[in-house]
Amino acid sequence: MIKNRSALIFVVFNLVITLPLAAILNIWIDEAYTLGTTDLGAIYAWTEAIQFENQPPLYFVLLSLWRQLSDSIFFARFFSCLCIALTVFCGPLLSRRYLPNLHPRWLTLAIAINPYTVWAALEIRTYALGILLSALLLVTFCDAYLVERPIKASRYGYGILAIAALYTNYLLGSLLIAQWVTLVVLRRRRESWAHLGMMMLVGVAFLPMLWPLADQVMSQTSALGPQQSSFLGTFKSVMGRVLLFAIPSEFDWGWVSLWDLLRYGALGLGVGLGLRQWRVWREESVAIASFFATTFFVLTLVLDITDHAKVVERYGYPLFLVTLLLMFSLLSLLREHRRQVWIWSLVTCGFCVLSLVQTYAPLAKDGGDWRRLAVYLETHETVNQPIAVFSAEGVLPLKYHYHGVNTLFPLPSVPADSSYNLHNLVLKDERDIAAVLMDAGTALQEATSGPTPIVPLPRAEHRGALAEMETRHAGLFVDPTRLPEEFWLIEAPLHMVVAIEKDKAPESGPDVSDALVTAGFESDIGAGEVSVGEAGVGEAGVSEAQRPRERDAAHGERRCEIWNIDLNCQVLDRFVATHYDVVEHVGFYDAHLKRLRRKPLFLSGDFLEKSSLEEQGLRIESIQVN
Repeated sequence: MIKNRSALIFVVFNLVITLPLAAILNIWIDEAYTLGTTDLGAIYAWTEAIQFENQPPLYFVLLSLWRQLSDSIFFARFFSCLCIALTVFCGPLLSRRYLPNLHPRWLTLAIAINPYTVWAALEIRTYALGILLSALLLVTFCDAYLVERPIKASRYGYGILAIAALYTNYLLGSLLIAQWVTLVVLRRRRESWAHLGMMMLVGVAFLPMLWPLADQVMSQTSALGPQQSSFLGTFKSVMGRVLLFAIPSEFDWGWVSLWDLLRYGALGLGVGLGLRQWRVWREESVAIASFFATTFFVLTLVLDITDHAKVVERYGYPLFLVTLLLMFSLLSLLREHRRQVWIWSLVTCGFCVLSLVQTYAPLAKDGGDWRRLAVYLETHETVNQPIAVFSAEGVLPLKYHYHGVNTLFPLPSVPADSSYNLHNLVLKDERDIAAVLMDAGTALQEATSGPTPIVPLPRAEHRGALAEMETRHAGLFVDPTRLPEEFWLIEAPLHMVVAIEKDKAPESGPDVSDALVTAGFESDIGAGEVSVGEAGVGEAGVSEAQRPRERDAAHGERRCEIWNIDLNCQVLDRFVATHYDVVEHVGFYDAHLKRLRRKPLFLSGDFLEKSSLEEQGLRIESIQVN
């Protein structure tokens, strides 16, 4: 009972951290996808998980059922918080089985306050459930195959958990492989054959997922463009994430080399200690080392094949618990390990606190503070001011926070029934923008003055027909009178920024300057500061010190690229510079909000374009707006 109370203290401590943040933080794009997948019931969630999310369906089905109680964002996130709380509760169970020489509080504390578990608890995605399942697999595996008298019920429980793991995320299969390899390494022949037989039953239960698996892998990799990473690069990425599991010191304080030296120095000491003390390794330590090495190799191989090394923080969670187990197992090899464990735990706890403070000080997630942005819009907008969002994915999280009077338009317009493919987010030319905005402008005009004869241009859903029209310039087909007088433009480019080599950085020039202005990188406008034109007064968002990347965006970085797919920001820059003036500009943690007002016809390039149209015999009828 006392031990259980001790575990409950750590659980409550973890919830004290995660629950307030779960209520405050905005959602981001991936979480918005999850909410859309789980909005319409369990059957819809199962289908969408396989066909659109390209993932196994269990998490989405469970979350869909969970959201029947409440459809709020907090309640959806609460499911992940509970999964991590249960993982913390499993800390003493793991410690007693794999770290018999250490007090269970150290591993439990390391799980409870690690920034990775806090991050997983605050994501409406599969990560928290995946971490919980990995903990349960480790516990039941020990009871079913490693103890002297295996518990038969634990084997059945292990088999059920293995099926649930594969139906949650395929990457958890790396841990199942590692557990079988561990039995081979420990020369447990009978247990290894029993485990293999159980995996065959698990495979039979997994058969329904085999036929969509290949399509999901192909669809996911093709949606992200051609592969760029190498196996060595993937290895380094996975190793870097493992070191951050052990020493959470990912600080953005300009001391990158110092923290890298600390982490890799600790890695060297750990390897040296393991090699020096290998003669006194207990069976539990050998099992942990086998878990780690096999899972690491399999995970690295899979991430390299699928080219997902860049997001290893999302998919590296099968390694999280085995990394912590390995870290404390190595510490237990020291002669005076109790003192060293105290010191190590205090140091890592300090790093955890600093990491959490830096990460969540803005009280917003990367990719745009959509909650505050929506509040600002609702406060300052007026009717007939449509809201365009670039990239198109930004509409997804914004629509869950915005409850204003205007309509949201993605740039470019993406077919509602299209599968997930980042190529759909690329702006081909200015006609993609014009089609969306002229739809918005036409809707406003019809609402105020009724239908009016206009130049017959295809609507957004038929914008592909514009590509068949021969023209020297995309703006030739833009009728400025069909554009809205004012509209809000939202850009969230920083979650797309990628580093480039300095010798390949673009030289300064008109295009680069315009791009930086449109992205909100003006020298006189920092993150969270407001540029106000002739109308309106803005509010401060995030301080410039919190977003140092913005100051360096023109030096060694380029924006608007997801993976290696260029979204063509310069197309949007040119369109805005030609047709609109920026009268208000405010930043909200990676998301930039601007109010744009259409230029007078004779001051913009539209006048010449309209004259050119008339010279070619194309009649443009003026629109009377009451």
